[in-house]
Amino acid sequence: MKCPNCGGDIPSRSLACPYCGSDNPEGIAFQEEIQKKIERNKLLKPFLIKQKTPELVQKMLTRILLILLGINFLLVAISLAFFMWGERTQGYKKPEEGSWAKAYYDTFIEMDNFYYSSFLKEAGDIIDMVQNGEFPESDDVEYVIRYGFEALEESQERAEAERKEIQMTVDGFFMGYIGLSEEEMQAFRPGEDGSFGYRIEDELLESTKKLVADKLQEVIR
Repeated sequence: MKCPNCGGDIPSRSLACPYCGSDNPEGIAFQEEIQKKIERNKLLKPFLIKQKTPELVQKMLTRILLILLGINFLLVAISLAFFMWGERTQGYKKPEEGSWAKAYYDTFIEMDNFYYSSFLKEAGDIIDMVQNGEFPESDDVEYVIRYGFEALEESQERAEAERKEIQMTVDGFFMGYIGLSEEEMQAFRPGEDGSFGYRIEDELLESTKKLVADKLQEVIR
């Protein structure tokens, strides 16, 4: 893109023009959007911590928080492209350890579970709506339930650490943020044989949708 001040070619996500030093409104807006996502995901942090067992605290906390930062794949891809392009054209450094950019980078590399990724996005959208005093549509509630179930079902083929990570994240949203009790979490628990079915039963889906909707009404009020 062209610098609005001097007309020089600059990366669209750059905060300032490297030639004249003027602020780049597009780059600043992009960084503000990333910060908004980060602040939203911080809302889930206390609830996820409650789900952890003592022996998993040090090992799992960082990974879960990194995954929660990856709700929007588009922002992740743009963020990575920004740093990669910046290093080639303006000499920017790669994301440093402990930085938000590094968190997005690590999240993008690890997020290869479609259902889990979709669950995180739907959960994040619902948190945004609730924070704005808006009640989610029925389809939004249904999608977050379906994706939560399907993420758990798919996780059965993964390593134990990943299974626990996905389970704790799903529990953190529905129990910690929404407020469902253990008894109301039947849709996200395996059957008597210890495995998840191919799909969530319609009757269980509808009853869970009503429970979630009722809890959201209380939160918004």
